[in-house]
Amino acid sequence: MDFTTPEADGYVWDFNKVECRNKAMKLVKHTKPYMLVGSPECTPFSTIQNLNMRTPEGYEKVMAERAQGEVHLEFCRQLYMVQMRGGRYFL
Repeated sequence: MDFTTPEADGYVWDFNKVECRNKAMKLVKHTKPYMLVGSPECTPFSTIQNLNMRTPEGYEKVMAERAQGEVHLEFCRQLYMVQMRGGRYFL
């Protein structure tokens, strides 16, 4: 694995995919960054999403996006814990 740049191998990051989360976790554990910046999507948790929940199709779409958002948030939490245990920082 090339740790010099995430794009070195043409990799596209998508934390909805377990292999991307695994690769990111290995990268953080190996490189031990001083500061890790997490930016989970806010769309799945936006109150404006309630407008989309008026139809069964909209409700299903919102709930699916929210489930993906929760996976992303949980993954960020795991990364932040790695940072804290290593005496490093996150934002």
